[in-house]
Amino acid sequence: MLNFLIFLIFTIYNEKLWTNYLAVDTVLTITGNERIVYVGTSYGILLFDAQKIRYLKTLTKFDGILESLKFVAYDREINSLWLLDKNFLMNYNPFTKKKELFKLNITPKAIGVGKHFLYFIANGDTYQWDKKKKRLLKIEKTKDTTIFWYGEKKKYLPQNFPFLTPYYYMDENLEKYFYKELFLTNRNLWVSANGYGILVFDRITKNLIKIFPFNNRLGKIRKILKFENNLWLIGERCFVKTDSEISKWRFFSLEYNKFYEEKEPLLKYKFLEIFLKKGFSSFANLKNSFAFVSEKNIYLFLEDYKEPIELEVPFEIENLYFLKDTLIILTKEGIYFFDYKNNILSDFSRQPPEAKFGVFSFLPMKEEYYFGVRGGFLIYKNQRWEKVIIPIRDLSIPIRELTNFDNYLITKIDNQIIFFDTKKRFFQFLTKEDGLIGEDIYSIKVDNNKLWISHEKGISLYDLTFLKKKIKK
Repeated sequence: MLNFLIFLIFTIYNEKLWTNYLAVDTVLTITGNERIVYVGTSYGILLFDAQKIRYLKTLTKFDGILESLKFVAYDREINSLWLLDKNFLMNYNPFTKKKELFKLNITPKAIGVGKHFLYFIANGDTYQWDKKKKRLLKIEKTKDTTIFWYGEKKKYLPQNFPFLTPYYYMDENLEKYFYKELFLTNRNLWVSANGYGILVFDRITKNLIKIFPFNNRLGKIRKILKFENNLWLIGERCFVKTDSEISKWRFFSLEYNKFYEEKEPLLKYKFLEIFLKKGFSSFANLKNSFAFVSEKNIYLFLEDYKEPIELEVPFEIENLYFLKDTLIILTKEGIYFFDYKNNILSDFSRQPPEAKFGVFSFLPMKEEYYFGVRGGFLIYKNQRWEKVIIPIRDLSIPIRELTNFDNYLITKIDNQIIFFDTKKRFFQFLTKEDGLIGEDIYSIKVDNNKLWISHEKGISLYDLTFLKKKIKK
């Protein structure tokens, strides 16, 4: 058994590596010009191509913007953004990342952008900010006719556009999501629906033409699975079928007595019936067959099933995995196999002592099997076992997820992601200093050279092809 202590930490944030889909409760402001629309949220700023109507990227604290934003306002005169939090005003250029920070002694309820001045409403008073002199003055009233207001004095209200009546979006579950922020481009009207996402209407035809589902459900994804060509995001009461563009993601809200007539395995009646009543603690799938643990039972749904195979085991299960015609059962007592073709349950012979303290994850890589245990993982090859200890402080932490990219084994612990080069035998750590916006990582999955990461602030994708080139240098 060996302990590998060689490890590296990424310390340079590269925005080109990251794609973030934020969990959004409430949109703060929508602003921009005829080319780019900026949507301000508490976690960051969403950028959209206003002409092609597509999502571009997200600006976060790693790009230098303020945290805990209150207002985001575009300034056409200087082609930059004005950002406000509770105490500071920032002028930020989203292209050059140049910024200036100013202390404010007021807490604005509204911000107005004029040609030469900014205007604020705070405690019922009006203030004027000179863009050149960087000076704040209290004034009686504004005479500027170029002001575009955001906040309490915002220029556009849903009631200004009768075709938006009844001023909320209703989903297929008849849930209402009220319109809040609006922004006009030449042809389109951009609207936020609180709790649902960003909607784009054609101002001429009055039709809804695109939806971007940035909503709080993206911060509640606890498991990432892959069926056929699509990744599925699994929440407690919502499944999401992803696509290459977020506007094409499909959200399936789960409710009692509501079942989908879909060919998708996860939307089958029998599975949803069990899931809604009991939930699941672990899940595994192979093509369109899948198995999950609910309470103390294992339910196995084969691709051509009519009824699930139900298996009751006498030990506490940590995780499940498919390996050909066998279901690997990881428990607090060690590793077991279930040959579901012949209905035979057996244990893995000659398990090392570490397995008796719990085995939590499994990954086959070429001729090796990797098993996540406490503080590291076991490698099984040619009927021999090897223990690798991850260089972390707390070696009692269970390794609950394993995925891989090329020769790199990838896992997560709390708020960091760990890469293990299985050939060169060294570790690399990806942390919040490197661009990880979430504090708590729930699940990870590799797909199409991207590492998908779910956390409390949404879903993040990390470009692994760039990482691979960096490691080889």
